[in-house]
Amino acid sequence: MVVRAKSGETLNTWRAYKQLWNLQTALEGHKGVGAVLSLPVLMAQAKRSPLAFFLRWEWLLWIMESQRYGEISKSFVSQDRQSGLFLLRMKEYDREDTRLNIVSELKQIVEEKGFIPTITGGTYVLQGHMSNQVMSSLIYGLSYLLLIFFCISWLVSRSLNVGLAMTMSFGVIPLTVLGLVGMLKIPLDIISAPAISVAIGMGVDSALHTVRYWRWIQKNKKPEEQSWEEAKRYMWNPVVNAMLVIMLGFSIFLFSEFPPTQRFGAVIIGGAFLSIFASIFLMPWLAKRRKIMLP
Repeated sequence: MVVRAKSGETLNTWRAYKQLWNLQTALEGHKGVGAVLSLPVLMAQAKRSPLAFFLRWEWLLWIMESQRYGEISKSFVSQDRQSGLFLLRMKEYDREDTRLNIVSELKQIVEEKGFIPTITGGTYVLQGHMSNQVMSSLIYGLSYLLLIFFCISWLVSRSLNVGLAMTMSFGVIPLTVLGLVGMLKIPLDIISAPAISVAIGMGVDSALHTVRYWRWIQKNKKPEEQSWEEAKRYMWNPVVNAMLVIMLGFSIFLFSEFPPTQRFGAVIIGGAFLSIFASIFLMPWLAKRRKIMLP
């Protein structure tokens, strides 16, 4: 994080040093910050030299710009002495708030201490923006996916009621999986997040076969024999076997040493298990509530 004084004064004075040190203390006191390496720490270390009290801050910074000291001050203060750098090592363990919210709190602390955060960057901020992108992509992606499945199921079944039933039943899968992920505080990343869409797609495939058989019953059997119970009895075995094979196949990801890959496999296994319930029990139950047939 690069900061600049609101007053516009340079950072090579005693007044600026005290303000910078107050900012250093405030940032270290934030629960999301582990350690802070900054310009005031560098200045305080330089001041510990036996003869340093004879020198002005500008002279000390100039000395630390020499190759003898690895030009260290060039990394923490600009040439015009207007901007200073704060390197923050953030805590990830037991983090309760989002990264971007924590960054906003740190910016507020900087402003309260009389500085302006001109640049905020690093891996932590990048991960925060990436998390937002993953979440928004997940929400919009699942919404469009369910809409597409609704259109497909409507066309296949020729029934608005069945289309709505399939969409609602498979909407339970992301709600349940994401709910468990949130309750257990399991992180979602760009690798494990798409697994929910994959699981829904495999479940919808089984549901479409069930709907196709239900349509066959409607055309080829007597009215008293036309029921979802018949479709459930016929499709139970192939749907369960197909989902078990899928669950068994994706369980290999659980043996990976890479945590995102493990989560990818676990989410698909959970989604495939819920697909059995959605396609065999929930969808027929919802479809029987009301009949809206297309010609």
